[in-house]
Amino acid sequence: MTWNTNTPRGSADTTAHIKPLIRSVSPLAFRSKKAGDVIHPTTDAAAVKAYGAVDALFDCLDQIDMNLDLRDNTNIPGALEVVFACEEYLFPELYKARAKMLFDRFEAMHWGGVAANDAGASNASAPSEPQILMPPQNHPIWGDEGIMAGLAYHKLPSGKLSIVAIPGCARPANEYGHNNLTVGQWFPSVKAAFMAGAHGHIQQGIHYPSAEEPAYSVLIAGREYLEVNDDRWDVVFYCGTGSHENRDPENIIERNGTKALEASIASGDPVRVLRTSKTRSSTPVCGVRYDGLYDVKGSFFRYNEHGGRYLAWWNAGRSQGLNLIHDPCSWRCLPNHRGLIELPTIRPELPHETLGSHQSRYASLRKL
Repeated sequence: MTWNTNTPRGSADTTAHIKPLIRSVSPLAFRSKKAGDVIHPTTDAAAVKAYGAVDALFDCLDQIDMNLDLRDNTNIPGALEVVFACEEYLFPELYKARAKMLFDRFEAMHWGGVAANDAGASNASAPSEPQILMPPQNHPIWGDEGIMAGLAYHKLPSGKLSIVAIPGCARPANEYGHNNLTVGQWFPSVKAAFMAGAHGHIQQGIHYPSAEEPAYSVLIAGREYLEVNDDRWDVVFYCGTGSHENRDPENIIERNGTKALEASIASGDPVRVLRTSKTRSSTPVCGVRYDGLYDVKGSFFRYNEHGGRYLAWWNAGRSQGLNLIHDPCSWRCLPNHRGLIELPTIRPELPHETLGSHQSRYASLRKL
């Protein structure tokens, strides 16, 4: 079962989905303690199955709206800490890093602050709890027509602010093709691209419905992948998660996302390609840019600097997207937008609305 952030689910369904996935952490932890070494995803069939469940757990946690009920009913903090914080249990660095990233993000959000019920949950929070500060509807940056539409400041009891996606306001990203996007469209962050339906994940590079179905989009991001991602603009050689870290010369690190790209080859469905500012010279100075549809033409094996084997996909840009962009390097000055300067202008003292009224304003956007 693959979690889909665009499918509405209540607290009970979410809890039921997560609990069996969390149980997959313990066998790996105890095996590594007994062996005194990391149990890798390719060690044996049992490890493949267990790590598949851990991947599914991380995928789910990357997409859900965390709340106190969910935290307390599933012991998500304990499971994440077993992966990255317990010295007696040994996990691959990639899994430790991802578990810590999720844990830190939820900690910064105070684990959602407000307990959510299956239906009719109240979004009002006590003064001591974190608050989502809703921007005015006509705000030039954070309002309905602004570049940060669907995002808001999240105020912690300490007074610190973080930017979060407003629950229920994202345009569905589970569509093939342009999904109402314009080639060259720019977003100030991955979260903003997520809200616009450009890419269905905030932390993962491949968005897909399941391992057996074609991918929707790929995000070219992260300096650590520069060695293995060969981006030539009109042609991209794209690799999966962990390809730069693998040290096994015979076996690749296989993920559901990599299987979905293989499905894209068979189906012929193109993927949306987005680039972030953290990669090469043809990328925007900051933020994220949608660069059109690319066909997944094929795949082949390569080797990283450690001698580890990985699978790369050959993606060729489609003419209807690329002919609009004659000189990709000239786009590096983007964005030429006053919003880049005005992003911090919404502050806690600005008038803000209830979460419910803000969600209703975005309901029509999600149906477009």
